[in-house]
Amino acid sequence: MTLRPATVGDTTVITKIVKRWDATTEALVVVDISSETTMEVHFNGPNGEASILDGTWTTDGTDGSFTVTTVAGTWTTSGLWTEQTFVVLATGGWGDVTEEVREIKERRLAHDDGVFESLMTLRLGESLDGVFLTSKVFTLHSTTDISSGTATLTFTEKYCDLGTVGTVTGTVALLGSNMYSATFAIPITLADSLEAGRRTTYRAIVNHGTSEKLVGFGDVDVQ
Repeated sequence: MTLRPATVGDTTVITKIVKRWDATTEALVVVDISSETTMEVHFNGPNGEASILDGTWTTDGTDGSFTVTTVAGTWTTSGLWTEQTFVVLATGGWGDVTEEVREIKERRLAHDDGVFESLMTLRLGESLDGVFLTSKVFTLHSTTDISSGTATLTFTEKYCDLGTVGTVTGTVALLGSNMYSATFAIPITLADSLEAGRRTTYRAIVNHGTSEKLVGFGDVDVQ
């Protein structure tokens, strides 16, 4: 089974449902794991990387469901990773040895000595709950603690003498090992003020103390 792609360094909650083959019904059936204490997901990378995460019940275990949370060091390189679900059953043996495949994509980084440029696409009409059009997450490396910094995303229209047409305040979070994320939720009202056909650029920064760190910049494609 192929799972939804993720990105190097992602932290996310993964839910697994334990099943066993039933010889009578000749089908996979959900296993009650409410009495089990060993619930694991084994991650194996394309270059021999390996790690194991312990899980906890999603509810009470009777539905066969448990979750694990990946950390920054779980997916360390891009490529095809396999995930195997292991649960030690009180009745003996493993409850599930299903192997699933997940593509892990490379994360574009903005380092202390440089930033990356990329195209941001805003598709009007794709609002979420009628409030936010989309969200944008930048990842950066910093040897300075910037977790208490303020993130700002500024949109500017060029050649029309309009200057700054919108600013969004974001949140900064520590991902681990000097890795940080800057996340911005872009309101639908701001996107509506940007017109297709005009050259719009964006610039994302993080202010921490008296210093400013440029996170990313590029053109905006308004569709």
